[in-house]
Amino acid sequence: MAKLGHAEGAEAALRQATEIFERSHARADTGNDAFAFPERRFLLYMSGTLTALRRTAEARRVQESALALYPEKTGIDPALLHFEAALCLAHEHSTEEACQLAAATFLRTDPAHRTPIVEERAREVVEVLPPRVRGSRVARELREILALPPGQM
Repeated sequence: MAKLGHAEGAEAALRQATEIFERSHARADTGNDAFAFPERRFLLYMSGTLTALRRTAEARRVQESALALYPEKTGIDPALLHFEAALCLAHEHSTEEACQLAAATFLRTDPAHRTPIVEERAREVVEVLPPRVRGSRVARELREILALPPGQM
């Protein structure tokens, strides 16, 4: 809802999801996210909502909390959290930092984990930049990295 511009609906959904999660006692880390909904996964979705709502300070706190729950800091979810941090930087007009973080995150991500959602989130960093800076050196470099075939990085 937040990405579609329905801020009120997204806020209400976020409140409801938080209440349900807190009542569910699902916070335990089973070690297998496929059969559970641990706190780190909940925080990932919360981060996405807050980032889309441009509540960057809150989103950053949630991203940091979530990343602390991923001990290996690898895989799709940590990458998505780093891309959301880059989006927050872009929303805050920190173009260079945003593009550098997105590029570093993409390059650090194992090619096997570069799913369409990972690629889309990386591209979104450039898309949210003001039009006048989309042609900057760092934005061009990020687009070039994203355009390379797998295995050529």
